[in-house]
Amino acid sequence: MLEEMFKTRAEVKRVLQVALYHDKLDGIKAGLRMFPSNRLILLYHLAPQDVSRRELEERVQTYVDQVEEVLGIGVEVIQLKSNLFEDVFDTVKEIVKKYRSEYDDIILNLTEGDKILTCNALSSAFVFGLRAFWTDGVKPYVFPIIKLGYHRAISDAKLDILKAIQRSRDGVQSLEDLVMATGYDKAQISHHVNGGPQSRGLVELGLVETERLERGRLAIRLTALGKIFLTSLEEE
Repeated sequence: MLEEMFKTRAEVKRVLQVALYHDKLDGIKAGLRMFPSNRLILLYHLAPQDVSRRELEERVQTYVDQVEEVLGIGVEVIQLKSNLFEDVFDTVKEIVKKYRSEYDDIILNLTEGDKILTCNALSSAFVFGLRAFWTDGVKPYVFPIIKLGYHRAISDAKLDILKAIQRSRDGVQSLEDLVMATGYDKAQISHHVNGGPQSRGLVELGLVETERLERGRLAIRLTALGKIFLTSLEEE
């Protein structure tokens, strides 16, 4: 009986809570009450129209000091480049990469984010299979974990092309670059990128976008959906 009541340290789950911050702290405080955590990461973004930058940063720092003193947990503050998807996604990806092996669970508190930040953070949570929640201060609403299954519709050749574009960071500058990177001939690559009468290409699937450059060259870049898709494969 006593063994059931008093769990050993090894049996206690280590939880990392990532909370969005805009201008209020109530939802963040409630989230820590509802989901006791070993570490807190605050994500926030300062919009150009925010004239009270110093006040906001001072408020955050005061709260950080209180959390560290009262709860005795570490707090990390990360300022996002923007509240747009790619910046939010990349930040969440780095957090997961850095802390997944150290914590048993990573949860995302969406309560205090602005609308765009909240939507993009929730989309990121879906990609990485993270629990995300919102609270009214009384009880939490936990969003379902959604697993992406898009890869079942992608052939090995298309996947090779996507990975080659991913390795080039800013995208490839011509079909010839993909020929060199993948070993497929130009006609095959054009078919997989642009599609045909009986199959949808990567452009139609929304995974890449193209741009016609000078001298007829075709630049190809991953879209946000393409990046999400490749990241979801890494997480499986």
